[in-house]
Amino acid sequence: MERYSIVTVARNEEAYIEGLIKSVISQTVLPLKWTIVDDGSTDQTRDIVTSYLDRYPFIELVLHKRNGPRDFSIKAWAINKAMAKINASEIAVFGMIDADIELPVDYCERLIGEFLRNPTLGVCGGILLDKRSEKLTKKPGLLHEYVAGGTQFWRWECLKQIGGYLPLTCGGEDTVTNQMAGLRGWDVYPLPSLFAIHRRPRGSVGAPPWKRHYREGVREHVIGYHPLFECVKCVTHVFERPVLLGSICRAAGFFASSSRARNAGVPLQIRRAIRSRQLRTLSLLLSTGKRKHWMNWGQEPNEST
Repeated sequence: MERYSIVTVARNEEAYIEGLIKSVISQTVLPLKWTIVDDGSTDQTRDIVTSYLDRYPFIELVLHKRNGPRDFSIKAWAINKAMAKINASEIAVFGMIDADIELPVDYCERLIGEFLRNPTLGVCGGILLDKRSEKLTKKPGLLHEYVAGGTQFWRWECLKQIGGYLPLTCGGEDTVTNQMAGLRGWDVYPLPSLFAIHRRPRGSVGAPPWKRHYREGVREHVIGYHPLFECVKCVTHVFERPVLLGSICRAAGFFASSSRARNAGVPLQIRRAIRSRQLRTLSLLLSTGKRKHWMNWGQEPNEST
């Protein structure tokens, strides 16, 4: 079985971090190293993690002093810091797990098995289920056409080749990373039968739901979403809270943010590739009338999938 390491970034996650810790230490295959980066928490997050360090020496706590509001660039910083400490001969797979996730006990073992089965697999992960009032629901959207950032696992060689995450303060690094790997010829896909639980209610951090939708529209413009794809995506999110208003705010954020995209930090080649992929997605949707998982970034989807 291949050895692996993972990274988690946490900021004020006292309600969720212990659930993640318990799910990781219960894995049928444990990581060689788990780096938890505390991003300037002001609650009990650091104390909860510290209470596990003596019992589980593979867990490492790194303190990061945050000056300013929460943003997504910390993920790039955390991965680069962790990568610098890793001997390439020690691991074959590297993962990023968000602090508000819970994993089934065989999650990592199944992903490692998929990397062993497919030598051209670069990025893989499970499907995220949102937990709401003890009910589990799939995230709304058009297609599960990429591996969600909260549960991304990479082949180490792939991650080194693409240089890790881009430091995008607005988010969207998961979509960009998937595309970067695909352009290098790696397979990128989720395992449709493998699920992870997202425990935090969506939109519960730092802003009301309508504002989160607006910010997501801005982010999707910044990383290069095609306007037609964005319109269809808004339709698929129309029943997500706040009903209808959320989709309107997402569209407003997207179409009002053209000037911000110029300094996004996302290479033009990646933005063009994302748009091209999305147009092929829409073409498939129109020609088949079916919503499917796309299991390979380098090839057209298999209709039997």
